[in-house]
Amino acid sequence: MPLLMDDELDIDELFGEPTLALTPVLPPPPKGLAQRLDDLRTIGCCQKLAWSRHGCLATITRDGLGVSVCVLACDPGDGRWHLSPGDLIPQVARCHNGVPLHHLSWDPTGWLLALADARGRLSIFRASSVVNQLALTRASLSDHEDDLGAVVGLTWLTPERELHCYQMAQKTGDSFHWSLSRYKTLGPYPPPNRAALVYITRLGTLMLLYQQPDRRWAEVRKSMELPNSSDDVLSHASFCPDRDHTLLLLTRTMARKYRLYRIQIRWTAADAHPSAPAPGAATPLNPTMPVRAVKLALADLEEVDVSARMTTDEEASGSPQLSHLELLPLPPPTRNSEPVRPTILLVLSQCPGPQSPGYQETYSVLVRWELRDVTQKLHPELEKLASQTKSTASLQWSSVDLVRLEDVVVDRVVVSLQTVSQGTMLGIGYSDGLMEFRGRGDFHVVAFDGDVDRVSSLPQSGFAFPQEGPCLSVAFSPNACMAATQREESNRAPALRTLRYCLGEIGTSFADDKFSQAAVALATQYATACIQTESSDDVLGVIQQLSNAALEAAILREVYRALKPATDLSPHPTHENLFRNELVLRCLSLQDWFGHRGGRRHADVAARVARVTLQLRTASAVFGIAVASAMKRPGGGGGDAARPPPEPEMTKPETLQALLGQMRWSVELMNFLVDDVMALAQNLIGPVLDANLITDTLTLHSSCALPLLLNGTSRCFLRSLTRALGVFSNLAHRKLQSLPSPASLSSAVPSGGAASAGARQRQQYQQQQHDLLTTVLALLNHSAPVSLSVFDHLLLQLGDGVQRAYNAQPSTAMPVPVPAAAAPSANPAPDPATAAAATARSQTEREMLTGVRLVPPVLMPAVRELLTGLVPALRDQIDPAELYLRDFAWLGVAEDDADEAGTSPFGFVDDYYCCGGGGRDRYHCDYRYRSRSSLDGKWSRQRP
Repeated sequence: MPLLMDDELDIDELFGEPTLALTPVLPPPPKGLAQRLDDLRTIGCCQKLAWSRHGCLATITRDGLGVSVCVLACDPGDGRWHLSPGDLIPQVARCHNGVPLHHLSWDPTGWLLALADARGRLSIFRASSVVNQLALTRASLSDHEDDLGAVVGLTWLTPERELHCYQMAQKTGDSFHWSLSRYKTLGPYPPPNRAALVYITRLGTLMLLYQQPDRRWAEVRKSMELPNSSDDVLSHASFCPDRDHTLLLLTRTMARKYRLYRIQIRWTAADAHPSAPAPGAATPLNPTMPVRAVKLALADLEEVDVSARMTTDEEASGSPQLSHLELLPLPPPTRNSEPVRPTILLVLSQCPGPQSPGYQETYSVLVRWELRDVTQKLHPELEKLASQTKSTASLQWSSVDLVRLEDVVVDRVVVSLQTVSQGTMLGIGYSDGLMEFRGRGDFHVVAFDGDVDRVSSLPQSGFAFPQEGPCLSVAFSPNACMAATQREESNRAPALRTLRYCLGEIGTSFADDKFSQAAVALATQYATACIQTESSDDVLGVIQQLSNAALEAAILREVYRALKPATDLSPHPTHENLFRNELVLRCLSLQDWFGHRGGRRHADVAARVARVTLQLRTASAVFGIAVASAMKRPGGGGGDAARPPPEPEMTKPETLQALLGQMRWSVELMNFLVDDVMALAQNLIGPVLDANLITDTLTLHSSCALPLLLNGTSRCFLRSLTRALGVFSNLAHRKLQSLPSPASLSSAVPSGGAASAGARQRQQYQQQQHDLLTTVLALLNHSAPVSLSVFDHLLLQLGDGVQRAYNAQPSTAMPVPVPAAAAPSANPAPDPATAAAATARSQTEREMLTGVRLVPPVLMPAVRELLTGLVPALRDQIDPAELYLRDFAWLGVAEDDADEAGTSPFGFVDDYYCCGGGGRDRYHCDYRYRSRSSLDGKWSRQRP
């Protein structure tokens, strides 16, 4: 008889009981998911989180009565990115009178935010100089209040503009090459420099809100089909633009009836009748909004057939319910790909509730239809009859054929949908915290496919979001590199998630396939944000968590290769090249951020060069604008000739006080550059000067003076700043001569009375103005060891030496231009030699700017002339001892700045940082200007 513990004994045979199949225990759905799905099923327009293109995150609070806005912020201590504390918009509660908010939406420019409440009232807020401080521009108090007037679909009209995008980077040899495509946004477009949006309510009221030329908001109201019963009330609606610059509208009723409409917006009579005269720019708009129902080839849309998937308990409780209805617009055209048409996307979800009987499966079904235009004609015999009556055109009409695409079933509940990457992908957030991307055409999951010679997106290159707990709402950042999630059980700020590299160690060499693919993918995403004028802070957050110096250097190199910014500005230092060259500013911003090591420390010379160049651009722009406004003719050629001309803005005491710190920094920087170059020349006395020796010396001492003087970009900004300060000094001297002397001001003591009070105020004003002008002139002309004229002469001679050095080399020598009279044609073909020389010069300037080659061999003649000729001659014009004893630590560019407190003589630390955000126009770059008191260490936000 076998023992009980023998291996041959079967326990089931011992007790005689059959084996039971255990049902897997699934985690319960997150708290609040049932309520979230109920909101999505009842009213489809209920977005709780939304990012603007400038990186501002707007969030509806938990109670639904307020809106909080925050931005991505970089910790100055360790460089990590996080969400700033939320700021509540104070006007929201007053506008909506305690009615819960259901939906929020940013406009395509990223400056306007629309809020819709549960009763159909809509308010609009605008961000001005600070992206997270919004002001009310349209109140909702005038809107009709109705319990059935909630908004079920809303869209902003996209301004007309041409966009650029990188479709793919393909590896050829040892480098990647990009294919850059251009495409135009689809209409209908809003009025130029104005905003407009279209929305529809549950009762079928179609509304067009637009701005008049005076920026007042107006509206056009149009009633669709009035509901006869509760089944005819709309539950979902979606808009999308089409190729013919019309707006497609898809609606769904509570009875699951779908209707498709085509909306045309005519702003003026010229839109309907081309022969009509165009109105003036200040003429009030009176638009019309014709709406035409589109006949569907199928009478009704069947949402989904899931009878094969449903269990008995599910059939008793009902089928999956619609949670999302989307009309996906056309993506940008791509090469060698099949055309993609507008697509209807339905998301139907099934989630068991706490009272659901038995076991029920949780899943979502993504159902898609493709819209295809079909032109129908009558019988040929009727066409012959119509040709005799000349009415052939009336016998053709268009309808839409619906082509059912393959359904996608996922074992999770979809809570958020968002088109990303210029509409080429769809970002999907699930209730369990999983976030994934699917292709716009085939709807396959975008993930690493093993092809390391091709880069199309970050997910395809091995980046993915971590799954960090359940969520109810998800919003992807402008570049889909970060995501904000919100939970129901907490009233805290949204949680931030960042893309992570999921393929193990990334490596340290560009020869490694995974390393090169990741570097090119991140560089492509950053370059795309630059040309799209979007915020790139989320891309920097992904790079920061990798903490790989070799990867940062490779990304910077690939960004310069992709954007091709104009770095050789010395041949043509025009205003357009200097101050509207946004691409080089974005590249310098990335270069500055890579060198940031916490606080105000910058580890390498390249980061210091980038930081100072950005500050030089800001200073030269500030003083250039001040001088240009002062030199304009007062009065503009009209008005009363007897009235005295208005006082220039730059000579007012408040303006002088604001410019004094910037002026002090500029003058001290010029003195520091001369002092550093003189010290470099002193250290290099004796040995034979070559590029490697000078580069090693600059790297050893972290000296950035010589690269700043050699590089064409920074040298042009220095010349522009020097000349602007010279003109500023002349204007200040002229103004000071026109003011009464201090003795006459102190002797003129007015007597009592109202008139004397005004005279005393005028006397105090002139006294303050006189003191500030005296301080400015002393700062610019007397207190500094290096005067403006001496420094400008040094820059001029150095620039001539650089041009001679370039022209001495055949590869960088520019051919002598042909005179206009001897030119063979008005538009001659570009000279290959000129193009090759320009390319070689640009490559040399780029290597200097990025620190790859601080002192290129081609410029060694100019460097020798500077160190052995110009610097010794400069010693005779200045006082070297006074220059040596000056304190330059507060500038933040010297070698020992990391050990200094960094406090300026005014008790403040000025920190400029170009965060890479886009702006109101194409050439705007978003700068943050902060000042920290040396007494309490607190930061305050200032305007640049």
